[in-house]
Amino acid sequence: MFSVTVLACMRFSLLAVAIAALLGIGAPSAEAANPLQGRGMWIWEVPYSSGGNVDAIISAAHQYGISTVYVKSSDGTSMWSQFNPSFVQALHGAGIHVCAWQYVYGDHPVTEAQLGAQAVHDGADCLMIDAEVEYQGKYAQAQ
Repeated sequence: MFSVTVLACMRFSLLAVAIAALLGIGAPSAEAANPLQGRGMWIWEVPYSSGGNVDAIISAAHQYGISTVYVKSSDGTSMWSQFNPSFVQALHGAGIHVCAWQYVYGDHPVTEAQLGAQAVHDGADCLMIDAEVEYQGKYAQAQ
């Protein structure tokens, strides 16, 4: 069952990439550093991370050698306002990669893919898709 979930997630990722291409969102340049290398920090809810203060988040990231911050960008069909160009630009300005992560359910895969593409458009260096138990048995939706 795990392999079906992984396959569904991979196919969903390809859908997000295809939508990003249709929206004209290009891939990062070859000389861009890989955001998946080095230490990372995951933020589920920005207001609960250093009180939501972007300068404090940057300070903590630098203090602990964090090179990438993963920020929740959407849940199902809802974009989270915490993932926005201003927040991303502030972290980028401090030399920190920013990756979006979204929780997907598979009930509205096209909308979920569009939200992933929106996060990339808003400046995400990478997109992580969290497809868990709700996505099991939805192989057709992932295609």
